[in-house]
Amino acid sequence: MKNMNHKGILVSTLITALAFLSFCGKPQTGGEDKDNPHRTASEAVLRAKTLTISVQVPAGHHAYLDPGKDGTFIPISFQWDELLKEIGLTKAPGMKTGPSGEPEAESGAKVLRGKGDFVFEGELDKLAGKTIQIRSQICDDVKGICYRPSIQAVEIQKL
Repeated sequence: MKNMNHKGILVSTLITALAFLSFCGKPQTGGEDKDNPHRTASEAVLRAKTLTISVQVPAGHHAYLDPGKDGTFIPISFQWDELLKEIGLTKAPGMKTGPSGEPEAESGAKVLRGKGDFVFEGELDKLAGKTIQIRSQICDDVKGICYRPSIQAVEIQKL
């Protein structure tokens, strides 16, 4: 055992670590699971010329609204590309307003706790009945951990 190959152990450890990181970095998909504790997107409502997407962060948790001063956090984002291709538009609706959030001193990021509404303007009529993908990452305030990002599908309802 004295001649054990340290290079082999190092390579094995590196492969295991990379496999773990690869698994942890993939977003969960939770569009169909309404009881998913990591699910934040609750509804998307189209009214006249605005689309309001509501996000509800579970109690005792937060979600990021920006990547922070070091750019390391995963903020709530809306994946327009596939939806725009489906309906034949080239430009995503512009965000009119969004939640202001609370500044997190240590990270320099703004976080959302509770409910927040993202209001978009633009060519919206073709969005009725379509599905928007929303990416978010929930972090537990008590445990001090962040869960894998999740992608949720929310149907856009016209009122």
